[in-house]
Amino acid sequence: TPILIFDDNDNIVAFSKAYEIVFNRCQSYITDNEKLDNEKFLETIHKKDVNLVRKVMEKNQEATSNEELYNKGLFRFRIINKDKEIVWLESKTNIYYESDVKYEILSYRDITKYMNDKKHLEKTQEIYRGLLNSIPEGIYLEEIESEQYTFINEKLKDIFNVRDKLENKRSKIYRKDIMKIDSDYKHILYNGTEKIKNDKI
Repeated sequence: TPILIFDDNDNIVAFSKAYEIVFNRCQSYITDNEKLDNEKFLETIHKKDVNLVRKVMEKNQEATSNEELYNKGLFRFRIINKDKEIVWLESKTNIYYESDVKYEILSYRDITKYMNDKKHLEKTQEIYRGLLNSIPEGIYLEEIESEQYTFINEKLKDIFNVRDKLENKRSKIYRKDIMKIDSDYKHILYNGTEKIKNDKI
């Protein structure tokens, strides 16, 4: 695991070999007297994340306990490796004291594959969302147990004339928010729902 340990004066106490491998340019921002050169370190960060990383570093430097750390010590950012590839890292910071001296332990996890998969999934969802919105029939996706809608296509909004109502509703949307079932047909909906629950369809 990539790990970096330094004290309250930016003196580097230790870092793992994995840390050097992940960042690739480790020696470029560790000075001869074993201090962290923050500005050179920031040069390894993706330009869109530099301000965030700087903010996190400053806040964590001032923190005196784990509760005072940025987002309880956890955040994600991108670096550019020596091959000019984008690498996503998840950083976890912990503070501990020894003889009244504050130390920060930073560990990193490469989450590039997870972030790329997440981006691909979001893109795929947008494609399917666009397809469902182009269909002339009303379609909705519902959690059977809670009757909460997870998706409603544009045609269904028009059929029930609830477009404005839904756009102004920021909380979760349930079946009762959109439609009322005639008492003569409730048993049909109930039977259909039970079949779905029991995988009989």
